[in-house]
Amino acid sequence: MQIDLLKGAINNEKMFKNVVFIGFERMHINTNKNIFSCASPFFVKNKAQKHLIFKDAEQRAIEILITKSKIAGIKLGEFDLEFVDFVKTKLIRIHDIDNKCFVSKIKITGSKEMKKFACQVGIGSSTGSGFGMIY
Repeated sequence: MQIDLLKGAINNEKMFKNVVFIGFERMHINTNKNIFSCASPFFVKNKAQKHLIFKDAEQRAIEILITKSKIAGIKLGEFDLEFVDFVKTKLIRIHDIDNKCFVSKIKITGSKEMKKFACQVGIGSSTGSGFGMIY
């Protein structure tokens, strides 16, 4: 699927609604560090749809990452996530729904593979919409 998507983008620059493919770059993920910055705010909600902020979000973020790893068929091993250096909360509206998010750094302890997976899929809820991206 990924290969077909890349081939299609390379062979046909114009994609849809004036979006034009100009290229791609492979991202290097530094798995030697433990503290990661957020590239986009963290959005974490529990099963009751309550938005969780900072320390209250840690356990749920771990559960979400475990679920994503099971779907991907990846064993993460022992790991821990800790939100550190809280900066602020933000309300981000998507389709007339306000999402309470926060900006902070995140401390990740675990294997290099686990850290790489976290960087690739993001932390928290709605990472497919761009929330919770880390570097």
